[in-house]
Amino acid sequence: MRGNTRIGLAGMLFALASFHSAYAGNPFNGKAPYERFCMTCHGERGESKLIGVPNFSRGEVVISSTDPMLMRTIKNGKGVMPGFQGQIKDAEILDIIAYLRTMF
Repeated sequence: MRGNTRIGLAGMLFALASFHSAYAGNPFNGKAPYERFCMTCHGERGESKLIGVPNFSRGEVVISSTDPMLMRTIKNGKGVMPGFQGQIKDAEILDIIAYLRTMF
């Protein structure tokens, strides 16, 4: 019984560590890809004036979405936004998400 508890605890700790690192981006590395891929529609400071495009400066979408949700949206597109799968590496997407969460 005691061995099973240790294995269960070790598995849970490993899963938590894996989950955190799997979605950890670097906000310092996110600015350049944001400017290259996102700024045209979302604006330099996230203040989009386009219809159907979230205004990040007011926290729209960024606050209410998880990292996996945002990654899926960036890859596949949503509404008027095109998908960027194959154009932006996963690591860059995570950096963009981290940048969005810290830029305002």
